Amino acid sequence: MAASASAYEVWVRWLRTWAEDPTVSHDHLPMLDETSYPVAIFERFATHLSKANQKFTDRWADQLATRLGQAPDPFTRAQVMVDAKRLFARRLQLAQHPGLPATLRQALWDGACQDTRHIQAKMEESGAEQDRELGSQGRHAAFFRDHSLVTLIAPGFPLDQFVAGLYQEPHSPEVPENAQPDTPASPVHGTSPRVIPNWQTHQPEEFQ
Repeated sequence: MAASASAYEVWVRWLRTWAEDPTVSHDHLPMLDETSYPVAIFERFATHLSKANQKFTDRWADQLATRLGQAPDPFTRAQVMVDAKRLFARRLQLAQHPGLPATLRQALWDGACQDTRHIQAKMEESGAEQDRELGSQGRHAAFFRDHSLVTLIAPGFPLDQFVAGLYQEPHSPEVPENAQPDTPASPVHGTSPRVIPNWQTHQPEEFQ
């Protein structure tokens, strides 16, 4: 029991660190044996997971919105999205961590997939709204579709290689070498695609 309790504590401490710095390594995390804990303890652990995922997602959205708003040209905006997508993939990595019990891992993956689709839809809605405001003929919505997060949850997608920078998506949009910056509509580059970080992460039903 002591070893199991220690594994629980290691995971909880790591989750708190990961929520602040998602680049922290997860290679050292121990196996969690759900049979070693009362149901209440595992429900508490699920709450820690949910809070860490929510904090990660909120910070990710805020950082993406800031960086897109500051990006001066199409090439930079495309790179911002690639970087953001690679960072978001770390949440999906967590959902697949082999140290988690299979039942919890499946619940996390299902919730992460639901969140991924929801966030993608919100970004495209935000882009479409901006297109209507600016009369930009669907360019901003297309930007988010071209850099869709949903490809990360496709069967067989190499998450680990993608996060490590060893895999580049074969159909990633290319930015023309002569691409010119948009004329900003405001001092914060108002013509850059906007992100609306108003989503909540999915909590698996069995832990609500």
